[in-house]
Amino acid sequence: MMLSDADDCSWRLIISKTILLTALLFLFALPASAQEQMFLELSGYVGGEGNEQVNAVAIKQVDNRKFLYVAGNSTSKQSWMPSGPRRGAIAPGCGIKRFRGKATVQCTGAGPDNAFVARYTNGGEPTGFAFIGGPGGRSSITDIAVTEEGEVYVSGWTTDELPNAGNRYNGGSRDAFVAKIDTSKLDPRDTVAALEESPAVTEWIWHLGGEDEDEAMAIDININGFPIVAGNTSSRDFPTRGAESGGDTGDIGDTPVGKVDFLQPSYSNQYRGGASDAFVTIIDSEGDRVHTSYYLGGNNADGALDLNVASQAIYIAGSTASAHITTPWGRVEGGTESSDQDAFLYRNNIVPTAKDTGRIVGGSDSEQEATGVELVRLSDDRSGVVLAGNTDGSLLPDYGMTENMPEMPVDTGLPEYHGGDSDGFLLLYESLSADTPAPEKMKYLGASGTDRIEALQVWNGDESDDPNVYVVGSTDSDFFPAAGDLPAPMKRSSGGNDAFMVMLDKWADKIQYSGRHGGSSSDRGLDLAVSDRKIFNMVGTTGSNDLPFKRNPERSINGGTDGFIARLTPVSQRATNLSVSASSPTEFHGEEAPVPFEFTIRNTEDTDAADVELT
Repeated sequence: MMLSDADDCSWRLIISKTILLTALLFLFALPASAQEQMFLELSGYVGGEGNEQVNAVAIKQVDNRKFLYVAGNSTSKQSWMPSGPRRGAIAPGCGIKRFRGKATVQCTGAGPDNAFVARYTNGGEPTGFAFIGGPGGRSSITDIAVTEEGEVYVSGWTTDELPNAGNRYNGGSRDAFVAKIDTSKLDPRDTVAALEESPAVTEWIWHLGGEDEDEAMAIDININGFPIVAGNTSSRDFPTRGAESGGDTGDIGDTPVGKVDFLQPSYSNQYRGGASDAFVTIIDSEGDRVHTSYYLGGNNADGALDLNVASQAIYIAGSTASAHITTPWGRVEGGTESSDQDAFLYRNNIVPTAKDTGRIVGGSDSEQEATGVELVRLSDDRSGVVLAGNTDGSLLPDYGMTENMPEMPVDTGLPEYHGGDSDGFLLLYESLSADTPAPEKMKYLGASGTDRIEALQVWNGDESDDPNVYVVGSTDSDFFPAAGDLPAPMKRSSGGNDAFMVMLDKWADKIQYSGRHGGSSSDRGLDLAVSDRKIFNMVGTTGSNDLPFKRNPERSINGGTDGFIARLTPVSQRATNLSVSASSPTEFHGEEAPVPFEFTIRNTEDTDAADVELT
């Protein structure tokens, strides 16, 4: 039978010759149409009485339970999650005060902005929360990574010394930091005593920085379980390690950790000049020493925005205004060496015999940045590199070049820039070798307004699955491309700036699904996580009080701006959610008398359910 989203259906069952009645109801629903549909399965707010921004999301299954971790920054003074006070759920600088038997939160010197980590079940039910921050400064988590064993690492920046840190704040306007979260302390604790007992929620935390401004923007985990962070620094004394060709002896703690031989460097590991350099730092999983730390940059402003760790290499993406990007092991040429900003991609090969390489992607009188880098499986024995970013004009046809590489001839078959203030772009490189400088595919993503890609992920699946490329971001274009069978509200502008979710084929070329998510105010998608069933989770920030609500996150906005969680799910990969209620008479008519039971099945989702069976 067919059961639509507006239908109720009732059966009247007569059960006789029983004294103890046990009814087992099994439901199975198939999609009503063979066409692949996507539905908004989860949608809600993340925030308290202040302002929140969710910058990062990760999803991981541990011990047969799947958890959704989100992280960002908040001005709220206590956790917005239910179930009473929790360990670490009071903002730094705040405390518990008892008055007439009631416990209240009072803040005297709380920082104006604190980092936070929140944990949800896969269904969106909150299960844990923690603030991270100094008593008088500002802190933010920019990225999160979860290992297969469920260990949680975060990266970010702070303007104050962090509690429980293994070293002191290094000075300057900001320090980068990296931390391992003690997930056992994210669990609910329903007594005030739990807060007073031990507020620390990190197994370890380290400041990374020098005398100037330092920010960690991305984190990933290598095959040894070591966290690797990338970001930008203006400090000429940023801690370096393991790539010295001189006397550099930087360390992250008060005790030197000793030099680590990583690779034989070709260039010195020192600040390259200009307003800032990118950096990459590898830390031991126990948080007690730096394994490797090095600068990437040239004679102008450079910064890393994303990284991807593979078994044989580290891929770093970001922006540069320099003519070249230099690391201790290689150099990438092709920048404009002007006030214009270019995107860059650098591959640091872990195998000593392999040469480092990369690309600088520029435009004529335009600026670019690379916000995401991922590997994509093109065939059983071949992978490519997808680079995502933003541009405010057309990209040059040569796409940048590596060292001693001639410029490419102009290709008149390039796609066209859509106009407006900016477009997102996607480039697919089948190889980063010197003899294949151009990408195999190139695509602009946008329309007539301001369109930005903020995050990229590739789902490679197994050999039986075809990979997909996913991006999220924001758009204020009236006619941002809509594609695929999506809910009707996702096919049109909601007003102001909307977040967007886009799924493409493995060549990052053909759009399969593209939709908007937003309300009447400004909404931005900032990160995404694709689960093992190609379920598409997006997080970001919103000022809209009318986002669509689905299931367990917060139903309404709590402050001026809140974070948000949204999930798209293919119908073919989940059963329709049917609720069941039963009623029976209050009087019992004896052992042999028939007893009527009435079961009501309601479809609570947006899609029709076909082939509903009752057994």
